[in-house]
Amino acid sequence: MNSDSRTWAVPRQRRLCGRRFFSGQAVPRAGALRPGVSLMEVLFSTFILSIGLLSLAALIPVGRFTIAETSRSDYAAACGRAALRDLSVQRMLDYRYWVHPNIPANPVQFGQTTNLPPFAIDPYGVLRGPAENGSFPAHFVGGLNFLPRVSLRTPAGVPFNLALAERFFMAKDDEQFLFPSDRKLRPEAIDLSGDNAAGHYTWLATVTPAASERLAPVALKKSFQVSVAVCHKRVFRDDTSAGIAAEQVAQVDFLSGGAGVAIGGGTVQVNPPLLVRPRQWLLLADGTQCQWYRVVSAPPRSDVDPRSELLTLAGPDWVIYSGATTRAVVLQTVVGVYSTVVEIDTDPTWNKYR
Repeated sequence: MNSDSRTWAVPRQRRLCGRRFFSGQAVPRAGALRPGVSLMEVLFSTFILSIGLLSLAALIPVGRFTIAETSRSDYAAACGRAALRDLSVQRMLDYRYWVHPNIPANPVQFGQTTNLPPFAIDPYGVLRGPAENGSFPAHFVGGLNFLPRVSLRTPAGVPFNLALAERFFMAKDDEQFLFPSDRKLRPEAIDLSGDNAAGHYTWLATVTPAASERLAPVALKKSFQVSVAVCHKRVFRDDTSAGIAAEQVAQVDFLSGGAGVAIGGGTVQVNPPLLVRPRQWLLLADGTQCQWYRVVSAPPRSDVDPRSELLTLAGPDWVIYSGATTRAVVLQTVVGVYSTVVEIDTDPTWNKYR
């Protein structure tokens, strides 16, 4: 600044594309001053957005599958709890109500016997299954000595028919509704006459007498280890076209070998191989005990053979008796198993057989 003239020195300026830049500054190239984005930037942004949209789309079937699995588990839990209650309240563990080809017609005669192996209470399977369903599983040679399958009869001595079997062994929680296109309207029940259940959930029970009462007569047995297996859309007959059995059976060998206790199930080898997948349920029985197990691992034999020969099971401890033959039974439609110890009431006030 000059003190005499009182004027200020203004630095020189240059104009470029309508903008001012002081001398000494770097002048940007002309391409950087163009407004908007380049084609490469648009393509890159579209690529990132597509990845996000595809990820969201992939979650839709996963969410639907999870909701369906949760719904099945919820219905199975409700059905299992109700079945355990009905077994006790309806006195289904009273030997005088059992119906089986090997059980004498005289309940008193059968009550005096002591040899009561584990058995399955399955009236619905007896009435809907094949003719050989006196054994569990069906079609098994020697099944009557392996795991008998019994039906029930009323206190009047009348065997269960299909209507009674559906009444007691079919869950009523899976109700059916019609959803109108107008979301403001309420869903309507399909069957307005009364029973609106779809009938997709049925159950059967496997029963093992308490080890402490093994030598007691049947009439005096009152403690039972009971497991209720809940099935979703149960298949009662074999699918011959697909080569799939409704009830598969195989001999089981524990890899530990010899007598002892298989803690929590363990790894077993089955022969013949079974068509089974992880998280499926499997029943083990040897004529003196029966327990349900969850399949943890079931590797296929090969890429062309989906059957499994080595299975890893999780469940209760299994006692391995020397010389006993253990077999596995697989029902493809079992979605839940619920076990407890049930003691029947022997009070003559309530334990009446009319």
